[in-house]
Amino acid sequence: MADNDQARAIVLEGIEADWTHSSARDGIAVAGVGGLPRRYFAGVSTQDLRDRNSAQLFGALRSHWRFGLRRRPDESLVRALSPEGGRHGWDAPVSVLQVVTPDVPFLVDSVAMAARRCGHGIELVIHPVLWLRRDPEGFVTALCDPSDPDASPESYMHFELERTSDEQSLRALEREVRITLANVRAGVQDWEVLRARTTEMAAEVRRQPADRADAADRGEAAALLDWMADDHFTLLGAADFDLTSDGLEQVAGTGLGVMADVMQLPFRASDEWDATDVVLITKTEIASLVHRATPYDIVGIKRYQPDGRITGERRVMGLFTSEAYLSSPSTIPVLRRKVAEVMQRSGFSQRGHDGKELRAVLEGYPRDELFAASVDQLHETTMGVV
Repeated sequence: MADNDQARAIVLEGIEADWTHSSARDGIAVAGVGGLPRRYFAGVSTQDLRDRNSAQLFGALRSHWRFGLRRRPDESLVRALSPEGGRHGWDAPVSVLQVVTPDVPFLVDSVAMAARRCGHGIELVIHPVLWLRRDPEGFVTALCDPSDPDASPESYMHFELERTSDEQSLRALEREVRITLANVRAGVQDWEVLRARTTEMAAEVRRQPADRADAADRGEAAALLDWMADDHFTLLGAADFDLTSDGLEQVAGTGLGVMADVMQLPFRASDEWDATDVVLITKTEIASLVHRATPYDIVGIKRYQPDGRITGERRVMGLFTSEAYLSSPSTIPVLRRKVAEVMQRSGFSQRGHDGKELRAVLEGYPRDELFAASVDQLHETTMGVV
């Protein structure tokens, strides 16, 4: 451990010496900037530092800092390049993607997904969150501690990629990252409103007249929506839909997050719901650009006219969190009711061998399929396994 710490200190001291000389030469008058190297490389392992020569590390630091010296509020800076000394002021055996953007959740995962979608292998990620003060023109005036009330956190992301000389692929990567950042920003900035929309939907379900659905089903559906709003669902979008002769049409002005603009998604229409369904849980055919590269989860409820006619749906869209997949289905609203009904229909004693085996099958049932399956489907499938 001591040898490791010493090796790290030697690498960083060399970079700091180069940084001090470079800052004076470049005329960078930013308070606190002398401490940048250690902050910038704080999350990089000693082995990764030792695997790269000091010129490559210093070049990454200097170019990234200079790239972000001016950024307007809410602007995201994105560039991809294959460093060459004559063009970029430093050399590296890799291509790099550099981003400077306001710090919000899901950034690193989402940008990494964008790079992989574009076919770029990732060799290293450097991701310091720097607390900066900027002047009204967007220029950095100080590198600060997180305790500074006038500083804002900014995400500096530097990805080392397998080197390419294909400029078109690098421009395509920049476009994909900008689209991804816009999706991240849309979901994150509307989070509070999305959460309120979800709890509002739960209250709406509880207010439904008794003749529209079984009280226990309505209670479970409302409990699921409240459970989702309690950090068990990454809320990314929501919208209301009208049921038309052509299917579902998004109601203008109701979209939030990534659904603020009308999304062309293969939505299932209300008239395809089972008559007793209170809540619809399904997936889109397109993958999320935010956080995880899996199809969006959609949870919806019916919209009614006062006379009881179905006029459309209200939907929230996002991703169930890891806890939704790791927790026992017996602890999750709607799923716990499905499990209880299947166990009851089986006629097995819960203490007997068959009952324990059936419960084990239900506990291990693929979670996405468990959310989507009806009790009839679940009963038929699991009884065929026991």
